[in-house]
Amino acid sequence: AMGVALLTHRERLVQHVGAMPPGMQDVDLSLVDSLVVPASLHDVDGRFVHLNAAAERAIGLSRAQLLGRHFTDPVPQEARENVAEQFRRAVECGQPTDFETVFIDASGQLRGVRAQHLPLCSGDAIVGVLILAFAARRPPSVGPDPQPRLTPRQREILNLIAAGLSTSE
Repeated sequence: AMGVALLTHRERLVQHVGAMPPGMQDVDLSLVDSLVVPASLHDVDGRFVHLNAAAERAIGLSRAQLLGRHFTDPVPQEARENVAEQFRRAVECGQPTDFETVFIDASGQLRGVRAQHLPLCSGDAIVGVLILAFAARRPPSVGPDPQPRLTPRQREILNLIAAGLSTSE
């Protein structure tokens, strides 16, 4: 099966720019857009297929600049292996992951972030990953952050995003 092995091949451009990957046509993008935290949607190879305004602000790049690029592009070299490993776990095992890492924003600033990779399922297949980013209040070296809380409404939105996918075959 294609997919996870291609994580490192960032040369593979999105064949159909603007077309949603198979199985992801049912994602309600307005729900992703309504999340207050930076959220981005990725195909199973890790490419950006959508991101909300909060994610654009956090990275400092527009949706148009990021679509089709790999999610590790803004991640510094030394953190990429860990981040890719977390993503693989979401794609291969369907396990949500929750971890701290860093990324480099458009101004070249290194920023700590707490990331969650949430697998999106359509039927039995994992068709993509929703990545959420929470501000890390301290540098990653200081130890784990207190758990930031999504409001019940935000949780509900995430559940709706997941439910919208799991009902489709």
